[in-house]
Amino acid sequence: MLKKGLSVLTTISILFLTVSNVCSSAVSADEPVEILSLRSEYGKHFNNGDGTITAYINTAPIHYWQNNQWMDIDNTLVLDEYGNYTNESNSLSVTIPSQLSVNNDEAKTENAVKLEYEEFSLSVSLTDLSINESEKDVYADIENYVQQNDSAAKINIINNTQTDCSDNNIPIDVIDSYNNIASAAVFESVYDDIDLSIDIQPASVIESVTFNSFEDIPDSLTYFIDADGLDLECKDSNVIGFINDNGECVFEIPAIFIYDSSNESKSYSVDYDISDSDDGYLLTVYPASNLTESENTVYPLTLNSEYTVERSVNTYCNSESSPNEIIRDQYMRISNTSGHGYQTYVSCNDSFVNYGSNATILDAKFNIFLRGNYINSSKHIKIYSLQTQPMNCTWNNASALDEYNTLVGGFDVVYTEMNSWKEIDVTALTQAWLNYGNSSQNIGIPCYGFKMVADSAPYAAIVANSERAGSNKPYFEITYSLSSDYTLDYAPYKYNNITLSLIHISEPTRLL
Repeated sequence: MLKKGLSVLTTISILFLTVSNVCSSAVSADEPVEILSLRSEYGKHFNNGDGTITAYINTAPIHYWQNNQWMDIDNTLVLDEYGNYTNESNSLSVTIPSQLSVNNDEAKTENAVKLEYEEFSLSVSLTDLSINESEKDVYADIENYVQQNDSAAKINIINNTQTDCSDNNIPIDVIDSYNNIASAAVFESVYDDIDLSIDIQPASVIESVTFNSFEDIPDSLTYFIDADGLDLECKDSNVIGFINDNGECVFEIPAIFIYDSSNESKSYSVDYDISDSDDGYLLTVYPASNLTESENTVYPLTLNSEYTVERSVNTYCNSESSPNEIIRDQYMRISNTSGHGYQTYVSCNDSFVNYGSNATILDAKFNIFLRGNYINSSKHIKIYSLQTQPMNCTWNNASALDEYNTLVGGFDVVYTEMNSWKEIDVTALTQAWLNYGNSSQNIGIPCYGFKMVADSAPYAAIVANSERAGSNKPYFEITYSLSSDYTLDYAPYKYNNITLSLIHISEPTRLL
């Protein structure tokens, strides 16, 4: 099995082995070989050569469908014929400018980040900002925003970087094949040492603007949006949707948040206005709308705006401080259920239908990369199964633990584990998901995922990378056997409900 010491400096760190062509690949008899027929949008399966199969299921897409097969996503940014940058190979095509325009009249086109999916496109351009100066609003265009000597902010492209694989027997050329899952472009010092970064993800683009002090935060930022052939629709939880003629949502802008740099990466929802323009829409964002100057705020602050193809959201959280919002950003936050608490929801995007009726889960781990936040003592985190769809869970409607949540396990986190991988055992729960599909939904648990809630003491949020982080994304590692020669001694929870003895729960619980 893969060691969790692997550190990926940029892009994805789902630890799977990629063999693009089994017949032509030079692999040893002992090296796992990918079973191409079992590929999915989110997962790869490997024959371990010992009668077992290991599936690596990422929380972000790793493949896209083309020519009747699943192809590896390659978001490496390369120059196109027009001098702009575009991603190499993905169903979501992204184009970004090589520099910011200084001419406000041309900013709508020259600053545009363009997303293309199927026959639809979405272009977003930062055009204006309003700066509070000496108690008087000063309206500035991009010419004032850009501070480079040549009047244009140049781009810094972040593609592949060397992966630390010193403790792994994974060939470096295989590791390189999944380093391409994400990339980034950074415009340095676009305004008084403020950087603007554009992260290219498998199904989205995330634009981040950083502010080093409260005084640096502009009153507003205005974006021009061109959504040709799509109608704008404001949805629940401050989500903006772009709808085609069939009523289908093609692109989304999720709720916009601003984050501080504290150990808990505290989040604050951001207000916005949207209005029609002659040839599109104007989105005006107010970064400081729900933020007050405080000595407890840790700078720099980061404003995140995401433009995405509507896909399954597999890691997200809710917060007591923003009770009506669903937080989808680069971090999972896990804390107590009261007192500025956070709860994180996780889905496993796998139907388990390809595992076969004889499959037995031997080992299943959910792997997360912990951030470097400080905790002064061990913190226990409990895992609860979900028996209902969690997609609209906000703090106001889903913070309580009720009949739809069953305690199925837990784990401890200590400070020395920060900035490293953490394995979470979900073997019994994964078997229950598999059983549900293999028993015509008579036993087991529907695969709605689980949520994580921390004990109240010590007071601190555990912070880990989410599927939208630039690197070290969470993933499932599931090893299973297809042998039909099992007994209840061999697989004590095969086609049985999870028992108390297996999950060490002291109080009776109900799983169905």
